[in-house]
Amino acid sequence: MIDSDRILGALILGGAADALGWRNESWKPGAARTHFVDHLESWSKRIGRVGGYWEKIGAGEYSDDTQLTIAVARCVSPDGRYDAERFAMVELPYWLSYQRGGGRTIKAAAASLRDHPNLTWDTNRFEGYEASGANGAAMRVLALAVIGDVRKLVNATWQNAITTHGHPRAIIGALVMAWGLARCLQEPSFAPKDYIGQVQDFISGLKPEGLSDERLQRWIHSMLHVGFDEKFRAARTEMLTLIETIWSQLQRPDRDVLDLLGCFEPKTKGSGTATVAAGNYFFLKYHENPIQGIIQAANAHGSDTDTIGKFTGNLLGALRGREAYENDLTERVQDRTYFDRLSNYLVGKEPPHWNGDAGQETPLTEKLKEGDPYFSKVLGFGEVEKVIPPRPIARGEARLLEAKVAFECGQSCYFTRPIPSKARRGQLPVPIPDEE
Repeated sequence: MIDSDRILGALILGGAADALGWRNESWKPGAARTHFVDHLESWSKRIGRVGGYWEKIGAGEYSDDTQLTIAVARCVSPDGRYDAERFAMVELPYWLSYQRGGGRTIKAAAASLRDHPNLTWDTNRFEGYEASGANGAAMRVLALAVIGDVRKLVNATWQNAITTHGHPRAIIGALVMAWGLARCLQEPSFAPKDYIGQVQDFISGLKPEGLSDERLQRWIHSMLHVGFDEKFRAARTEMLTLIETIWSQLQRPDRDVLDLLGCFEPKTKGSGTATVAAGNYFFLKYHENPIQGIIQAANAHGSDTDTIGKFTGNLLGALRGREAYENDLTERVQDRTYFDRLSNYLVGKEPPHWNGDAGQETPLTEKLKEGDPYFSKVLGFGEVEKVIPPRPIARGEARLLEAKVAFECGQSCYFTRPIPSKARRGQLPVPIPDEE
């Protein structure tokens, strides 16, 4: 049986690394001297250049990387079953109402499912789907690692990944992360050389035709027209090369290795393969010092710092357990108590504590005030903890309503809703600007 402390360590250390790295995500490589972050503190970020606004991020508050990890955890049962339908039909569309820092691909996938209820996890097509090979699938797979049977783990990871990403880079990155986390959660001892050999064997054995799920096989067949088989083989070879690189260069300076992996290049910095390799690099190099590991990963300016940091934190936390969360750095991580509930749930110590997408959601209006009750059709009952004054967006064509809700289950969310100005009422909704 998996120790819940290891799951908790992975959740908390991953959340801390996400919070640290999120602040550094937009800084360029030369920013290290002035923007080195080694503790959790509040900060502000710009959402949208023109017609945007400044958003204050509280100390320890995490991004979409951890939000979606939690969402997937609510779709995994302690006996090792993954509910792909719940993730696609409930969790992912609902996430749009409280997302923070979400990338364009994930938001497009979620919006597609929200706007087309007839779509499912294996039929969710949207513009750019076949080319989406970034790390948005790999960043959320932690809970899938509790699935003990490797074949079931592989099937579940495929199901989760293709809900949002159609390129093999994203799928293979997710599979490597899920396998690595399962290895750390389940094995009593750790030897870096053995880990590398085992992950190389795992990658070499990845073959789409070996999947047992019929819906996955139909999905693969539907992707043959874009050369999926050939792209999968190329991405598998690429992943093996990247893993060999991190092992052979383990003693070199961190930035040199990330450069070799392509983590500073605009075209590859968010790659599902390169960033997973980078997370494994920091994991292997700092496996005896988890706090140093996430600090170094989160301060690799110019790379995808929040996601690489989270990969590092998830792996190190899964390996080190209690040591990963009993420290000063992680004390202020958002929703620590909820992470405890999730980890207990995933090992069968607690029952589910969420709704099945039922009931009437409390409307987010200008009448909502601090202290008001709030009901979520997914998260249940909560209380409005803070109301942010409405602010203009989209060059004044709309105002953004925002409220922070603390739920009885332990999770806290910032819900947002754009309200068109009088001149735009009756027209198409105004989208919230993308973060920079």
